[in-house]
Amino acid sequence: MVRAAIGRPPTDIADGMEIYYGDGTTATSWINMETLSEPVYYRAWSETALGVWSPLYAEDQIEGVSMLLWILGFLALAFLALSLIFKKGYLAFASSGVWIVAGVYCFSRALEYWDVYFSLGFLFMAFVLACAFAPLAWRETTPANERAEEPDVLVAGLREEMGISADERGQFDFLYKNRRPNKRKMSRYERTGGR
Repeated sequence: MVRAAIGRPPTDIADGMEIYYGDGTTATSWINMETLSEPVYYRAWSETALGVWSPLYAEDQIEGVSMLLWILGFLALAFLALSLIFKKGYLAFASSGVWIVAGVYCFSRALEYWDVYFSLGFLFMAFVLACAFAPLAWRETTPANERAEEPDVLVAGLREEMGISADERGQFDFLYKNRRPNKRKMSRYERTGGR
């Protein structure tokens, strides 16, 4: 007798759902595990020819797609949507970080190469690159009908600004003239050391 329960192991041969009852040695799963967010626990009991059930059992569990994976995916998509709306690069990088965590989580749960988790891990790593380079799509470029400012125009603008600031300094120079120490001329006697 093989019985299963979601989120907890079955306690006895009457608990949970019956998966298999017979004299075979294998049984197939009764539910699509990829739709579950909680693990499914299995227990198998043996029966003697006289119809007595053994108190010992074999058990195992199989996990479906974790709710954590759904939350990480939703969070990454939310960061990406906010970064597109507000044009903020740090939100796109936050989305990349969440995709990295989701990818590492999938790789850690993969039981063999190219199972569902392994494939999802590679897909999430592709999302990492897409989100990391998303801010490049928002950069402002000069429209085709406009020309960028020439370097000579920029230099002339800087020189004009420097001239204005020099004029402003000159206007307030009188405040500092009176604070400079007076330098008196030394007499010839003082310059020659008394000779």
